[in-house]
Amino acid sequence: MSTEKIIPSLGEGVIDSLHDKSISSVKKLEMVQTYFAQVPPTPDQNDLYALSILLEEQLASRDMPSALVMVELMNTHKIPAGKRTVDLFSRMYARHLADNPTKISDGLAWYVDHRHALVPTIPVADMYVELVSRGHVSVAVSLWEVCMEDPRLTCFVPHLAAVDILVRELTRYEQLETVLALARSKYQDQLWDDAFFATSVMEGFSDRREHHEVLKVHEKLTARNIVVDSRRYQVLVRKAQVYMEHRTGTSTLAPW
Repeated sequence: MSTEKIIPSLGEGVIDSLHDKSISSVKKLEMVQTYFAQVPPTPDQNDLYALSILLEEQLASRDMPSALVMVELMNTHKIPAGKRTVDLFSRMYARHLADNPTKISDGLAWYVDHRHALVPTIPVADMYVELVSRGHVSVAVSLWEVCMEDPRLTCFVPHLAAVDILVRELTRYEQLETVLALARSKYQDQLWDDAFFATSVMEGFSDRREHHEVLKVHEKLTARNIVVDSRRYQVLVRKAQVYMEHRTGTSTLAPW
């Protein structure tokens, strides 16, 4: 008879403890660490679910240090977290980045290095939503800038680092001055191709009654053969043309 020790799955013992709310998340993490210290660990589907539940519990209790250790373990053993867990982790990780904004680049590189447990790409859109809604506007913009310029990250973020989502959130929370600042950034030439960005910039200028700047944006896009199929865009252009006609006495109106 073989004397080789059979390593049970979490589902045969530890899994019940992971669901036990009377046991602290720190103690549960110790159980998981002990399990993974055995060779070879053989997690089954029930284990995967239980590990996601534990990670969610750590996040819900704001225990980010334990959550990071948990993700480290899951990544090492190629155990993916469930979608709901990843969504929650992304939001909490955005807050974690906001706690030390000078380390955003390293923080995002860590996320990429642990993508086996999370998702293949950095969910920057979810992070923008979380940060801007909580007042971390400058951190959200810094996150976007890092994604645009750090070569370690560019392959793991959407086109233009999802600037349309960032601008949407900035506009929603009336941060139009920040949108206008993006239009003056070193990336402005790349950004004009995004129709939502261009329209939001025009919205910002219109809000400041700088209608000549609205028309400058329109002229810039026209010169680049960029056609924005947006009713709001057309309204902003028309409004600016009417204003400038009244001010200068020279008509720039195109047929409506």
